[in-house]
Amino acid sequence: MELFSLWESDMAWHGGCLALAELARHGLLLPQRLSSVLPFMEQAMLYDEFRGNFSVGSAVRDAACYL
Repeated sequence: MELFSLWESDMAWHGGCLALAELARHGLLLPQRLSSVLPFMEQAMLYDEFRGNFSVGSAVRDAACYL
């Protein structure tokens, strides 16, 4: 869960979301852990970071929706 901090890049958030999605898809994300995962996924669904004249975050939001 360290990947989901404000100090991490959008690529770390994207990778973390995809890793959690794969764990869930294979049945390895236990129901007891959902309460600790959901707040990060809610943040990821709203992720948006401005860099210069554009924003990044669509890949993070897409990966969060995959989960």
